[in-house]
Amino acid sequence: MNEHLNQVRAGIDAAAAAGIVAALVGWLPAIAAALGIVWYLIQIAESKTGRAAIQWVRSRISKR
Repeated sequence: MNEHLNQVRAGIDAAAAAGIVAALVGWLPAIAAALGIVWYLIQIAESKTGRAAIQWVRSRISKR
């Protein structure tokens, strides 16, 4: 099951990257690039590094 999920995620990553490139070249509307960027931001936020960064920002905000 986990291997299947990784394959699906890799396919979505490839589609998101292709969408960003195609939008920048002018083959697709800008919404395609925006969706790709949102996908990558979600991936970053779910990563270990992203969680640490979010925690750091929240701690800095709460100190104010």
